[in-house]
Amino acid sequence: MTNPVTPNIGLNKIDRTSPSTTYFDLEKYIDQNADAVDRFAGESSESIDALEKRLDTEERREVVLQPGLQIVNAERSAPFKLSGIKGRTLVNLLGRDGNCEDVSKWPASAATVVLDTANKMFGSSSIKVTNSTAGTYGSAYRMTPEISNDKYYLIAGFVKLGVGSGAGLTFLNKNGANVFGNKISNTSSFELSYIRLSPSDIGTGATAARLKFDTGSNVANEYAYYDGIRIYEITQAQYAALGSMTPELIASKYPYVDSVQPVRNPYAIRYGENLLPPFYEWESTAPLAGRPVIINPYEYTVTASANTAGLKVVIPCAPKTDYVLNSSGDGMVALQDLDSSRTLINNNGGYQDVTSLSIRTSSNAAFLSIILGVGTKGAGIYTFKNPMLTIGSTPKPFKPREDSMLALQTDLYAHPLTGANADEVFEKDGQYFKLKKFNRIVFDDKITFNAGSKQAAGLQRVQMTLPSAGIGGASGPQYGTKYDGKIMPVDANGTVADSVYLNSNGVSLTFVISSTDSGWGDNYTPTADEIKAYFMGWTMSVSGQPRTVPYNGTGSKVWIKTTMVNNPNTPMVVGDYVGAVPTENAGADSKGLSYPPYQLVYQLATPTVEPIVSEGMLTFHEGDNQIEVGTGIVLRESVNPYNEVRDTGNRKYNINNGAWPVPASHFINKAHSVLAVYREGKYDPQWIMYPYSTTALGAMAQLLNVQQEDERYSYSATYLMWDKSPVVPFTGSYAANEKAMFQELTDAVQQNATAVSVLRNKKAEKELSSGWITPTLLNGWVTAQWDSFPDIPMYTKDSAGSVYIRGMVKGGTTGYNVPIFILPEGYRPKQIVRTYVYGNSNGLNPCVIYVRPDGLVVCTVGHSGAVSMDITPYLAEQ
Repeated sequence: MTNPVTPNIGLNKIDRTSPSTTYFDLEKYIDQNADAVDRFAGESSESIDALEKRLDTEERREVVLQPGLQIVNAERSAPFKLSGIKGRTLVNLLGRDGNCEDVSKWPASAATVVLDTANKMFGSSSIKVTNSTAGTYGSAYRMTPEISNDKYYLIAGFVKLGVGSGAGLTFLNKNGANVFGNKISNTSSFELSYIRLSPSDIGTGATAARLKFDTGSNVANEYAYYDGIRIYEITQAQYAALGSMTPELIASKYPYVDSVQPVRNPYAIRYGENLLPPFYEWESTAPLAGRPVIINPYEYTVTASANTAGLKVVIPCAPKTDYVLNSSGDGMVALQDLDSSRTLINNNGGYQDVTSLSIRTSSNAAFLSIILGVGTKGAGIYTFKNPMLTIGSTPKPFKPREDSMLALQTDLYAHPLTGANADEVFEKDGQYFKLKKFNRIVFDDKITFNAGSKQAAGLQRVQMTLPSAGIGGASGPQYGTKYDGKIMPVDANGTVADSVYLNSNGVSLTFVISSTDSGWGDNYTPTADEIKAYFMGWTMSVSGQPRTVPYNGTGSKVWIKTTMVNNPNTPMVVGDYVGAVPTENAGADSKGLSYPPYQLVYQLATPTVEPIVSEGMLTFHEGDNQIEVGTGIVLRESVNPYNEVRDTGNRKYNINNGAWPVPASHFINKAHSVLAVYREGKYDPQWIMYPYSTTALGAMAQLLNVQQEDERYSYSATYLMWDKSPVVPFTGSYAANEKAMFQELTDAVQQNATAVSVLRNKKAEKELSSGWITPTLLNGWVTAQWDSFPDIPMYTKDSAGSVYIRGMVKGGTTGYNVPIFILPEGYRPKQIVRTYVYGNSNGLNPCVIYVRPDGLVVCTVGHSGAVSMDITPYLAEQ
């Protein structure tokens, strides 16, 4: 018979069901019960101790988020606390030649060399090398004077085979021997070919060393593609480590960059538990077979006239990882993995008539393709609702995607060879700061030089004083980049063209410039303003002479945009040259070519601390988190969308659409992808994002069915830049118990309260500044209007003193002394502000708007048709 016990801790009770069982057993009712009570007390004590520890002692889990995409398992939902990011600098000794956008940098040997825009890894094209002579191994090549035989190097680049047995990179050393990289036989996607070079590999002979795009074939018409070529100097230890690394790991650790690149604008994104974005961000699979209609962010219908109509999205994924897709609807679904070039790896059964579908990604998978569509069901009306893609093999209930992100707007440098003296990010009281050890100078209209001095035939030496002292001397870390991307050698004697030198005092900087670049003849010494004009993108010449003729002191001076001098057979128009010393950056020429300014990176003599612009908070959800760590994010860049209704009749707002030459609607940088568009500072989910291949400016965003009220708002966008930069880990931790979470919450409340008070003060200050003011239009100018879209000209000034003008006018008289309107005192610039805008009179036409120091706003180049007043903001100094 079962002995009765108490319900909680199991103490023995006397069984009084019969006289025979009603007796008192000392061992059973005293000893065993005492033991039970003691065990209970011990277990309770342990539980209480554990609870006290969780409430009294902070416990955190250290996490290192590595570059790229990864899966991180978190014990609980908690925010990520950053403890540090360290800088890194990559110096591609090829400058920009390795971007494979210019065949003139890669002469041919027994081959034809052309640009190919259909097969590429970066930019607009790759270089296609085709063997032209049977019995001879064809190649393209570049001389490599940058390589010294007392150092170690990595040469790497992406290769895709067209026709042949295997192609790759080859280095012809100074002894005349070939050093071969690994051969690539993949004809569907690019793979990395690389070469490790030690001093013995480089040799000591007299042969001019060169890098070759080797087709690996002596059969005529066999070919291959090349892109993203780099040469990095490395240490002996790094050279040894490369011997045990896979090509994929090398490509990740030593990515392609142009010239000198730091860690630029790092970010970490934790994608939502549902990895699928709203249908607004998907693309149609077959528009002609049926155009989808989006009902809400996670529901759409399609009326199909044939198979394959539907929506498709491609998202990043981790290799060798389980994913599961589930969705409601009456159509078909497809879930497939792709490699880094978005080439299909696993068809995974193609279209399937199921509501749930899983996949385990391949070892080389980089993306997942998800299609919700008609598939093979044929014509009809189909509906899809609440798709959910999660990590793992078990479907989960639907929830919208909610990403979290930490993004920083800063450059982080370090010694490119050793990684020493790295810039560092740290957090204090909710604000991020940088311990800055390197400084970067861009040589534009803000830099002042001393007058030049002739150094040797065909050379001029120019000097300036740095604003912040650095570590100078021949061994000081200083890295100059010429406008064409060339890495400038350090020359203490100042006798080598295209060289740079920071004096041992750390403040005197010297450039040596060739007459071919500057246009200063041997018999002429340029003034400080003429030197400044050169660094702003202008080359001096003689009026009436070929543009490559330097000025030697006789004749009339003329300044030509350097991009036009480098293309001497390209016809010039007004604006490509001027007759007085230029005072503004050259900008783009009439063919759209821009002048990238000289740059210098050097180590500061004394590190400084500066605040960093940041956005967001990275959080983990409990379980598996898909996290991407990268660089190149631009946060909330102001942009003025262009409404094409005035030209096409379509009510479409365009951001960064290269098809419309309206600079105010373009990003500052070429875009790889647009992440978000904001209206009046709030996320606007209505915008459609288009990929980087859409136009020459890269990714773009478009808003359909624009209404008149949409034009009244200010817009900004967050996007990823096209240019690559090195990526480094984010080091930090998350709260692993209650005490840590409570402390984190308390700190956050205090920091947010401080931040709110600061914002209130700034808001109050801003409200004291002027609102938008409508000026009185003069000389026949009136507000322009198309299709009931008036664009009233207005101006304002913010609390920092910057003046903004917007709107559109038409019908007035042009001329430098004929104002459109006049700005009052307090809104006038100290110097003339010139802006190239576009007007509309039977098509888009360029116009020039000047804002003069006397307050006159005039239009001098253009017409009396509609003219945009969206000028460049300027500082009101009088």
